[in-house]
Amino acid sequence: MSQFRQLVLAATIVGIAACAEQEDQTLPFDPATTTTSQGTVTGSGGIVTLASGAEVAFPSGALSGSSQVTVTGVANPTLPAGIGTALGTRSIQVGAAGGAALVNPARLTLIAPEVRTNANGWLTDFAITTSAGTEIAPDVGVDLSNGRIIGNIPSFGTITPVIPPASELVTVTRGVSASVVGSGDLFTGPVRTISQSCRARAVTGNTIPACAGFTASASGSLLDQVGEARLARPRIDGSITLATDPRLVGGSAATGSITMRAVVRVRQAGTSAGGVGALIPVEVSLVASSTSRVSQAQNTNILTLTGFTVSVARPAFGSTGTVPSFQIVPTSATTGSFVYTGTVNLGSGTTGQIQARFPFNIGY
Repeated sequence: MSQFRQLVLAATIVGIAACAEQEDQTLPFDPATTTTSQGTVTGSGGIVTLASGAEVAFPSGALSGSSQVTVTGVANPTLPAGIGTALGTRSIQVGAAGGAALVNPARLTLIAPEVRTNANGWLTDFAITTSAGTEIAPDVGVDLSNGRIIGNIPSFGTITPVIPPASELVTVTRGVSASVVGSGDLFTGPVRTISQSCRARAVTGNTIPACAGFTASASGSLLDQVGEARLARPRIDGSITLATDPRLVGGSAATGSITMRAVVRVRQAGTSAGGVGALIPVEVSLVASSTSRVSQAQNTNILTLTGFTVSVARPAFGSTGTVPSFQIVPTSATTGSFVYTGTVNLGSGTTGQIQARFPFNIGY
């Protein structure tokens, strides 16, 4: 799986080179033509390609065994309100015989000239529609120069290129704080819970509420090298419950977990018709164990978490796999922020830092 959860930028660069070598073979995805292709994919992997240029590549271990995979160009399905705007009018339907499911993600490459003409094409991700509903697959990169979208799909279904709505985009500002500190004596009592279940958007019928407080910033060394940057589709889910007052000696034992997810998208090059739309995935999970403790030092408001299992499912672009730093900072008597700071390396000398703030609630 790790082979195909590599950085989408790397896949995009490879795609650019392949496109340059096979330019005469690359055809646009014709909205007036429905095409179907089938191929047998084994547990060792395989590729199924449409004549339109769309391709689904399965890494070793994507399927548990051999299965016939069908890829079809279809009209866009009806997407839930608020999930975004479809790019173009066509989608790709991918499925396997016998209802086989993906064990690990496959990689989908689409020919989509619209990314070059749409000013927000560099923000494109994938919406995957199944009988259970529609989910977003954000692990997507865009080759603006050649009109290609390359991304990982975690499940079979109908895949539609989608531009996120404005409500799910946060502008990345300039300046990363070297040290984040709390302000004033905000807490009014012993903390009992740290929790949140929210995302930037409010979709009709969605039981997860929208919430405010997501922010992102980047060092000048990064923003000076890219055209634009946005934090896309941020969300935070989970709850950590404390057994005692974190101000007591030794802190409080804790149970539960919190996961923070977002994607920082950057557009390299000065125009929408050139460069790549790359992503800096941010996903951190904090899972409590029997040794987990939450403590609050005397005369401060900063909460310190120790003994938690910290996992980075999608490490920052170009990182060495080390866990990014984060702090927990109050913003009022009942709210605070997880402050995530990660090092970014986009290649070709483009380096810097990304800092994202995820809101949470304080309970007593």
